[in-house]
Amino acid sequence: MRIALCQRTTYTGNKAKNIKETKEMINQAMNSCNDVDLIMFPENNCGEAEQGKTLAEYAEPLNGEYVTKMQEMAKEYKVNLLPGSFSEKAENGLCYNTLPFLDRTGKVLGSYKKVHLFDSLGGRESEIVKPGEGIKLIDTEFGKVGLMICYDMRFPEMARSLALQGADLICSVACWPVGKVLPSRAEHWDTLTKATALYNLTYFAVCNVYGEVRGSFPFGCSRVVDPWGTVTASCSSGKQIVYGDIDFAYQKWVREEIGTFENRRQDVYQL
Repeated sequence: MRIALCQRTTYTGNKAKNIKETKEMINQAMNSCNDVDLIMFPENNCGEAEQGKTLAEYAEPLNGEYVTKMQEMAKEYKVNLLPGSFSEKAENGLCYNTLPFLDRTGKVLGSYKKVHLFDSLGGRESEIVKPGEGIKLIDTEFGKVGLMICYDMRFPEMARSLALQGADLICSVACWPVGKVLPSRAEHWDTLTKATALYNLTYFAVCNVYGEVRGSFPFGCSRVVDPWGTVTASCSSGKQIVYGDIDFAYQKWVREEIGTFENRRQDVYQL
């Protein structure tokens, strides 16, 4: 299968502009490369609420404007779509950071609500976001897809759980780093993306924001990493689309050769 990662800057408080540019990039991705099976966008691709504007005014339900527009595009281009995460309305004026998966007909096959909130390095995501309550595997035409969002990548048990439950591909959307310009945490990004794939012998695709978002500077570097831990497709900086091929036969071979799934000693782990 072939995946397209659409790396872009998200615009705070401008849902219409984010939707317009997302549509343009879907059109570009489908017209610039043959046989695209899945298109991905980054975290908070719909944008975030402006400072001073309540989240309840910006957040929307799963069947709201943003996802509905994305369903129309998935159906029009007959492509599976991970349209980035958006602010889904929750209780008590909070929201979920939600990542839906749409199939080629525009149907929402399922959605993942971010579990690990970025209460770190000066960030307090939990002040506006309610955490999800479990991991998510989506049954798709090309296998089981495990979903993650940004900070989840720092918790290796999440990706491992997805792999052990049968994930054929793990996908993550991100806005990394969030916070001050320095330190950039670029080295962490490089190590964690490769380790997530290598430890789990599973293709890992991650789409990151590029540009300024609320005074922080996510640096892009969206990429596909194969189960050997090799980066097979990668963006640098700026607004870009990169295409990566997912070879499930190769993944099967790597898993058989390395053998960490078969040789895992469950009896010695006390969790």
